Amino acid sequence: MKERMTEEKALLLIAGVDAALKKCDFNYEDKATYQLLQRGDTDGIFFLEGAFNQFDLCQLKPSNLQQLTAACAFSHPLTNDLIYKYLKNREIRSDGDYYGIPEVDEVLRETNGIVIYKQQADEITSRLDKLLEEGRTELEPQAGFIKEDLQKHWKWLVNRDYIERRAKLVYRLAYIKVHLHDEFMKLYETLCKETES
Repeated sequence: MKERMTEEKALLLIAGVDAALKKCDFNYEDKATYQLLQRGDTDGIFFLEGAFNQFDLCQLKPSNLQQLTAACAFSHPLTNDLIYKYLKNREIRSDGDYYGIPEVDEVLRETNGIVIYKQQADEITSRLDKLLEEGRTELEPQAGFIKEDLQKHWKWLVNRDYIERRAKLVYRLAYIKVHLHDEFMKLYETLCKETES
């Protein structure tokens, strides 16, 4: 069994291929990189190496950085049941109408109606407060329900900036695995040695 890829090892791997990577046309829209992630081929990819992460990636099939960031956020054990709601909403709620309050739905569109980030919760709360201050009293019951729901799930919400940095590191490693495969595997073998089970 191999040692896990830690953040420190991931940064060493990236530094080890820096010269070769500079010759590549690196970008965050590489189709082959997303295909690797969609297959769950994440051995050696920091943060998403586990079997559950690999299974989730095969379900989520991220095709851009925004979706990959959400997939990384879902790696938290408390969010597992939300993945299915996220996928269901992606299939049947393509209109982006989640609560029937346009100002709230706008915040939720990027994550298929699921609040994943603390910043989303803060923005929704702020927008609801503003609507109520503007005299939209008919929204009071629904606003109360939404705020209560946000409070209930606050413990597993993640910081968007933190998780996006993680997603970019995941993507960079996946890109290297696709486009500099031999270099990736050589460094992976060196950094993550076999251990006795």
